[in-house]
Amino acid sequence: GASEVIRVSDDSIEPVPDLISETGAGYVEGVISLKGRFITLINLQRALSGEILSELDEVMTVLSSRREQLTPAQAS
Repeated sequence: GASEVIRVSDDSIEPVPDLISETGAGYVEGVISLKGRFITLINLQRALSGEILSELDEVMTVLSSRREQLTPAQAS
């Protein structure tokens, strides 16, 4: 389900951080930093195939635990 829908410009989408890439989460296509939150941009076709759904929880946990340690450029 979705709790909110927002529009963002392509300029606000930052590249996937290395720490997410290292988890093997190839379905994550970018990160948006908005009002103190990190929003993960995912490719639904990749995310909904196989056992990817459980990995999404792991990615969100990593982002939450490291959020304070990342600069905006690293959080992309």
